[in-house]
Amino acid sequence: MRAIILFLTISIVLFTSSLLSGCGGGGGGGTELPPLTTLASSTVMPPQAPSTVMSPPDPSSSSTPNPPASQQLSQRQLINEAFRLLQTTFFFSDRLPSTPDPFTSIEELTNALGDPFTRFVTSQALERIRRSLEGRLIGIGVTINLDRNSQRFIIVMVFSSSPASEGGLMAGDILLRIDGVSTEGLSLEEVASRIQGELNSQVTLTLQRGGVIFERSIIRREVVIPSVFGQILDPDRNPRTNNNLGVLQQVTFSDRTLSELSETFSAFQTGNVQGILLDLRNNGGGSLFVAIEESDRFLASQIDPSRQFLFNSLGCSLLIDQEAVILRILSRGGSQEICLADDFNSLTRSQFEAGELSLDLPLVILVNRQTASASEILAAALRENRENVRVVGERTFGKGLIQSIFTLSDGSGLIITTREFRSPRRNQINGVGILPDTEVMNDEGSAIDRQFERALMILQSMVERGR
Repeated sequence: MRAIILFLTISIVLFTSSLLSGCGGGGGGGTELPPLTTLASSTVMPPQAPSTVMSPPDPSSSSTPNPPASQQLSQRQLINEAFRLLQTTFFFSDRLPSTPDPFTSIEELTNALGDPFTRFVTSQALERIRRSLEGRLIGIGVTINLDRNSQRFIIVMVFSSSPASEGGLMAGDILLRIDGVSTEGLSLEEVASRIQGELNSQVTLTLQRGGVIFERSIIRREVVIPSVFGQILDPDRNPRTNNNLGVLQQVTFSDRTLSELSETFSAFQTGNVQGILLDLRNNGGGSLFVAIEESDRFLASQIDPSRQFLFNSLGCSLLIDQEAVILRILSRGGSQEICLADDFNSLTRSQFEAGELSLDLPLVILVNRQTASASEILAAALRENRENVRVVGERTFGKGLIQSIFTLSDGSGLIITTREFRSPRRNQINGVGILPDTEVMNDEGSAIDRQFERALMILQSMVERGR
């Protein structure tokens, strides 16, 4: 069996939306920070088929998407291979059947597990995941979610300067058909696969906006996907603020996030920002590695340097539980790995520089029902460790499971839920979510962003009180 555990280099917090490609802007008016819009990043994939990056995949894990017939395994061999992986790694081990014999496909096997985040992906889908980790998607530049209640696919974000933006697509549009094929009954992965395609090829979408159904034909192209967008709202140019406030909108946790974050913090420092609004709305998650590293940049280290040897490069240990816990990772065997702020940059293998940290500024975190996974790690870690943090918006999605990606012998992939994470104070996130300190709902159909305005008002008050 040539199944390769990509968990050695890729550990993921599964996404809840499908980012097909593109780039987007922040909320509210102010001074745009141009460098942030020029960087590429990874992508968001559906609940059934995630993509993310912890570090570049090990070259030995690469597979030929379409192996020669002589190398192809029988369906039964692949089912048995997948079953052995599930036996050794699947978090909900009590859900596993005693034998793979009754199942005629891997999809049938994974569907029987009762976990929507554990699933089979084709070699083509796995290759798309790998490409997305490098920010090389060919698509139209939208984020699409499957609405839990209506079971319809809704565009929740259209990235600026993308084919979708140029084609007139808008957030809130309902996706009915792709090249004449109904989206009813499709998975998010299937929708993403149909919208993506060859460079310069055309896709025709049938959409609904309000009571109007219309079509748009859009030419696919490669679009880079920044994950972080920054603005500075200064009082001279924005009447809503009396202080320089930084707005940081983050759409995913990718391989480029940390470098973009460093640029943002540097710009905020130069602009004498006195408080930060971190907008995590519609951020379906991303890399566990990035979520921990980013949390570390907002939290002061509590690790005694003499005990550093007890921690791995992420600041995680099975042995020590003390202050500044970022998250708790539970294995199926019952062990708990505790990740602490260590102020150590795992990318440069050195301590963070002062400009890479944001330890003291008042912080308001904006969330909604599509804030999930890595976003929930970050929000919980900051709120439960710092007094000058407030969470505003709606209860978050509640995705507290971690997946690992395995490559099967024929080049296809198996994405398996391998662990669960809890908040620093041991609060369950999976199926529960994070309840905001101040709950604010946006009015459907209104152009006024009540959540953003309320968050800005709370941040302004925190700055003025010196908290």
